[in-house]
This record gives sequence, structure tokens and C-alpha cells, in this order.
Amino acid sequence: MEHELTKYVDSLYYAALRLTGNADEAEEITQETFLAAWQSLSRGYTPDNFWPWLKRILSNKHCDWLREKYRHPTISYDCWMMDEAFREPCADEAEDTDEALEAIRREVGYLARTHREVFVRFYMHGETIEQIAAAMAIPSGTVKSRLNKGRQQVRKGVEDMENFTKQSYEPEILQIACSGGTGLHHEPFSLVGYDDALAQNILIAAYEKPLNEVEIGRALGVPVGFIEPVVSRLVDGELMARTDGGKVYSDFIQYTRENLYANFREQLRYADEHYAQIREDIASAMTALRGTDYYIRQDERSRAKLELHYGISLMLCVVFDVSDMVAGAMPYEEYPYRKHGGRWLAMGFRYPANYDSRTDAEYWKYSIDGESGERLNDVYGLKGITLCCYGTALGGLPYNYLGKEQIKWMFELHSGRDSSTLEPGVLESADVLIEYGLLKKDSAVSLDIPVLTLEEYRAEKRLADKLGKPIFDKLNDTLAALIRRTCVKVPSHLTSVPKWQQYLHSRDSVAMAFLYRAMEDGLLLKNVDCKVPAALLVMEE
Repeated sequence: MEHELTKYVDSLYYAALRLTGNADEAEEITQETFLAAWQSLSRGYTPDNFWPWLKRILSNKHCDWLREKYRHPTISYDCWMMDEAFREPCADEAEDTDEALEAIRREVGYLARTHREVFVRFYMHGETIEQIAAAMAIPSGTVKSRLNKGRQQVRKGVEDMENFTKQSYEPEILQIACSGGTGLHHEPFSLVGYDDALAQNILIAAYEKPLNEVEIGRALGVPVGFIEPVVSRLVDGELMARTDGGKVYSDFIQYTRENLYANFREQLRYADEHYAQIREDIASAMTALRGTDYYIRQDERSRAKLELHYGISLMLCVVFDVSDMVAGAMPYEEYPYRKHGGRWLAMGFRYPANYDSRTDAEYWKYSIDGESGERLNDVYGLKGITLCCYGTALGGLPYNYLGKEQIKWMFELHSGRDSSTLEPGVLESADVLIEYGLLKKDSAVSLDIPVLTLEEYRAEKRLADKLGKPIFDKLNDTLAALIRRTCVKVPSHLTSVPKWQQYLHSRDSVAMAFLYRAMEDGLLLKNVDCKVPAALLVMEE
């Protein structure tokens, strides 16, 4: 019985649409026809010919509609109109009808869950108002209200056709970055994968203003049923927030390529113009590093990597101190606690579809990823072993190939411990770790980065901070003026973004610009011909 009714949904609707000329009124008549037919079938009536029987009911409901509309009895009815409404369409009309039906089905996909469920139950599965109300534990009046709202939205969608944004046919790329400590499951990175185009574009769509799931679906050209679970996951993971009115928005700053380049050239010119002013300070700082015990005991290749790590720390101390004066300092203690662990602030970087990072090779040459730390706890009598690294164009970390087993192996190579019990995946990552300059292979594989104790690592940081003070004093005023020139604007509803993130790209190329000048001058990385990740293995006893 259910099948007999539901297979005539489209035909009845389009017959009613030809009679009334109005999509909303046609849906009302179709709904009433189905209710009347269902009641007769439920009482045991079995029509001899199903389709003519449905046509007669539709005709009666149309007459009822006319009586109500004009408030007087309908005495005659043009038979040709009914014949036209129910006639078999020709080939061209059938094609148009198929397209119209597809448009309606598509629009049902853009209904919110509350309206979509009753709509599908009633029109697709042939359930009555009372059955839907009982199954969903809601009043019959609520079912009717949701059906009516759903019909209105479907009709409007069909009439307006698509109102999709460019993202619907050319999805953008959103890469997530993070400042602070990640969550238990590596949040926020685990919430949005590199290839998760849907989550990325939901976050982009809901950035400029709060949207509900229906509005996001329409913007992306994706049915709401696919949008809702992703939004729920992002809200739960705290990359999105929900307003009191039920809309959602992306709760972190998003940078565009225009933001990256806003004063990029000015930063490079600034380094060129002021390098001579601080050259001797950089030289003195490098001399001080080379006199430390933890530098002297390293081999030549590891010394180069320690020099880069130290040089970055030196220049970032200066840049961050000046930036803090302009945008306000935000110590880690002020970062928000996250309900899934960690204290982090997310940032998003937006790129066009099919983005190739080689397009911006010059920009990335001067970029520095904030120092990251991959840590292994309680091993070989140590409290922990941490791989600390700044990512630069000179060398970075292959994060997909770095886990606890790889860090453990690095320490075993350093300390000469037995590595015979390595998991297969660790050995398979060896070529990648060699390529990135973390390991080297001569007669055997060995560690290729410096190893420091936790106290030595802290001493390196203190030295960089101390010897950065003279540089800060000389650059303070001019660098602050440069930073103040460019500020990334954020949407007015986005109140969680700290001020320093708005000024991030007004100074993020300065440190490496100075260091490249120092390298050209022979102050560090002299005669180096290998990959130089600014990486250290730090042991905490």
C-alpha cells in the first residue's frame, strides 16, 4: 500500500501544479489528496484502478480548494483542464519534468533536519500526519507546521534556483595552524584533515558571519544532511561556536594570501636597511654560542643546525618583544583551556583551489613555523625526550613520519642502545628522516642533529634572550612602526581573536630576512652543504 501511494508523488504534484499554477497551492492539494487516499486505504478500500482513483480524489480536492478560495460553490468544472493536467507528457515535456523533479529532490536536501525528516516521512514514505507525530513524539500541529515550512522552502529554492557561492564549484583550501599545546587527540589539527575539503569550506563559509546549517549547505551546494554532522564535530572540537540564535561561526582568525603579502616587501626592505645596525650584535651572539660546552661537543653538521636554531631564537626574541609592545603580550597561561585537553589558539590559512606552494616560494623562504615539540615520556630512565624544531625553508619536520617510536629510535642511535626491536614502520621512515636531515647514513644510520639536556636547552634560550636585548634596543622604534602599518581585520562577531594574531603577518618575515643577510655575511651556517633543520633532541633527566 505504501509503495502504491509513494510512486505517484511526483505525478500528482505536477498535475496539481498544472491546475493551480502555484507551487505552494499544488503542494497543499497534493498533501490533502494523499491524506484522503491513505484514510480510504486504511479502512480497507481497494480501488480497481489506482491511478484514475487518485486523479478523482485530486480533482475533488481541487474543487474544494476553489470553493475555499472564492468562497462560493463550484457548479461546473472544465473537463479539458483535468485531461490536460493528467495527460501523458510528450518527450520534451517529460525532460522538463525530470529536471523539475530533480530540482525538488535537491531542494529537499537543503532543508534543516527538523523539516527534512517530516517532509521525507510524509512525501517519500507516505506516512500520515498522525504516524509522523507518534514516531517523532511531537504534536500533529507541529508536523503540519514543519511540512508547511518545508514546502515553502522547497518552492522558494526551486523558483530562485541555486544561490551557491564560488566554493560550491571551486572549493578553497584551509590549512589549520596552532599556537599553544594541542589536545588529547592532537586538536585542532585532528579536526580538519589536509584533504577534508568539506570541513575546510564549512569553516570558510561561516567565517564572515554566523550561518545556520541550511545557509552553509546552500552556499556550498551540499545537502544539509552532510553538513550537520561536520558542524557538530567542529563545534564540539571548539573550532566553531554557536550563537544564542542557533547559528554557527568559525571561531578563529583566517588569513588570505593578500594578508600574507600585505607588507612582505616592506619587511625585506627593512632588514636590508637595518642589517648593518645590528651586524656586530649578531656576530657577538654567535660567538657566545660557539663558546658553550653544548656547542663544542657537537660534530660539524650538528653545530650548523644548533646555530640556526639559536639564531632563530635570537631574532624571534627581538621580534616578539617588539610585537608584544604593539599588540599586547599573551603568555601561555592566558590561552584558553580546551575541553578535550590542551590550551591552544587556532589560525587558518586560506588558499585558492589547486594551490601550489611553489607559487609563493619567495614568501615561504622567509617563513618560520613556531617551535614545535614531539615528546616521548618515561623512557630509558629519562622523564622525557623531546624533538624541538623551528620549521623553515632550510629544513622542517616530516610530521607524518614522526611518532614516539621514531623519537625513541633517534635516542637509541645517539646513545648506542640496541635497536633490534624496531617496528617495521620505523625502519620504513628512515629514508624520509635522512632526506629531512634528521638522520644520516654513512656505513650505518646515525643521528644527524644536536642533542642537549633540558638544562642546556634552557641555557640556549636564556643566552638568546640576553644577547637579543641590544638588538631590541636598536630596532625597537622602527620595527614597531613597521608592525603598526598592517593589521588584519576580523569580523565584528569574532571576539576570541587576540590582538597579536591580527599583527602576525606584519612582522613574520623579518627574523629570517635578517638571518639570510647574516648567512650571506658568513656569521652562521658557513660552508654548510646539507639540509639544515633547526632541530634539537632534548633529554630531560
